[in-house]
Amino acid sequence: LVSCYGHAVYAECLYKNDWFCEPVGELLESWEGYRQERIRDLPDSPVDLTCFSELGLREEILMGIEWSMALSTVATFFAFIVLAIMLRNFRQLHLVLLNIGAVGGTTLLIMYPVACYVMDVCVGAPPLFIGVGLAMSIDYSLFLLTRFNEERLDGRSITQSLEIALATQGHTIVVSGATLALCFTSMLVLPTSTITSMAAGAATAVLQSVLVSLSLTPALLLTMPRFFTADRMLGLTLDGTPFGTYRRASSGTVAQFGATIDRPTIIENPQPKKESIWAHVGRCSQRGAPVMFLFLALVMVPFAMALTRFSYVEDLTPLMQTTHPTTKAFLKIRDVYLPDLPPLQLLIVAPSQSAMASREWSLATCHMLQDLATKVTDRMHEEGHDYTMTT
Repeated sequence: LVSCYGHAVYAECLYKNDWFCEPVGELLESWEGYRQERIRDLPDSPVDLTCFSELGLREEILMGIEWSMALSTVATFFAFIVLAIMLRNFRQLHLVLLNIGAVGGTTLLIMYPVACYVMDVCVGAPPLFIGVGLAMSIDYSLFLLTRFNEERLDGRSITQSLEIALATQGHTIVVSGATLALCFTSMLVLPTSTITSMAAGAATAVLQSVLVSLSLTPALLLTMPRFFTADRMLGLTLDGTPFGTYRRASSGTVAQFGATIDRPTIIENPQPKKESIWAHVGRCSQRGAPVMFLFLALVMVPFAMALTRFSYVEDLTPLMQTTHPTTKAFLKIRDVYLPDLPPLQLLIVAPSQSAMASREWSLATCHMLQDLATKVTDRMHEEGHDYTMTT
């Protein structure tokens, strides 16, 4: 709904309370009141009434975005628990949290001017690139910190452990991030702003995750080495802090109470490393390459069958909640009318109370609506549509 001055009435009324919002709100309230009265008076009626409006549609989309962000937050809590168990150090979760905050903040700073001056950004883009940044930050932190802790357990100093971690897992992080960013960037060629804006945000989040993981994490590890390497009782102690203790053993610096930067940890009778199950799985996959290829080809079959039923949709449907009543009403209206031309409702607001009561203003409004309907009908017939707009 657009006013005569070009204002987006529903959008303005959703975020602000301008002068033209009051009649819109009153109209929607009256419709909803009529719907509730009819359901109460006629509970067995076969007629199902749903109050559908663009304002309700926008509210539903925003509600869905809020729910997706809430689910991401809940999932992050469980991901952090698993991450802490794998790292065997709850203190290193601070590094992951700082990475997530830095990635989210820098991505928002980059995408904000893009949304203002470069392209229209879909409302689903922020939840997507926040989720991508969240996942990549956790993933890349796991790569880097796991190798760092392994090298520390082998008795190397923090600088040596960090150099090895950056040389090995850092290469993996760069290759992985570049591949994901390239995949998202390739989606920019698609002719829809919804997908291109999501792709731009996701690619930016991936690149920021790589940069932050390879810069912020090593800097923090070198800034507070004793704090982040004290892993006694999974780091749930005061070791390596001003309120804790820093102990030395006769054999050298003990890593579990916090290590120094340059002095390696001397470990007596080091135990040989046990081969992980993933190394065993990878070796078996290499030996049975033909079988793995056949297995992956079979896995692709259901996805290939789904692509045959793929349909291109460029409207608000992908952003709407599947089971919400507004979504069902929107789909019903779209099926009854043309897919690209839903029914239009014009809310005409008089400039004043006196003008609204005058016959001249009423006649001018009727003539304007009739002229609008005639022009729309003629244009639709020229384009080959069997459509007639009535007032």
